Amino acid sequence: MDNYNIIKSYLSDTDNLYRNWYKKKLLQETGLSEGNFTGIFPEIINIEQMFNNWLLENNNILRKKICIEWGYFEKRNKYFDDIELIKEMAGYLSFFIDFPVEVATKLFISGLDVLCHS
Repeated sequence: MDNYNIIKSYLSDTDNLYRNWYKKKLLQETGLSEGNFTGIFPEIINIEQMFNNWLLENNNILRKKICIEWGYFEKRNKYFDDIELIKEMAGYLSFFIDFPVEVATKLFISGLDVLCHS
């Protein structure tokens, strides 16, 4: 599935967004391959809280990268399709962070205007 369709699915199913972020983060931290991943996922509410905590810990760098360097306010008016905006932001973030599609989608859902005004 291409990033456009992945983002589209995340926007319609945030539980899937949280599960995939958690799984990718866990695989990275443990060094396991996806085929070796077994276990029970925490409840979605707990994964969402972990993701929110990660965003808070990285808030300053995300604000700098998205709001200032990437120029969110200029970019937001360029796109009539939110998914294309998220996709471009994820492409930019891929140079700096892991899991850029998940992070860009979560930031969009949380409110990029809020991030860039705070």
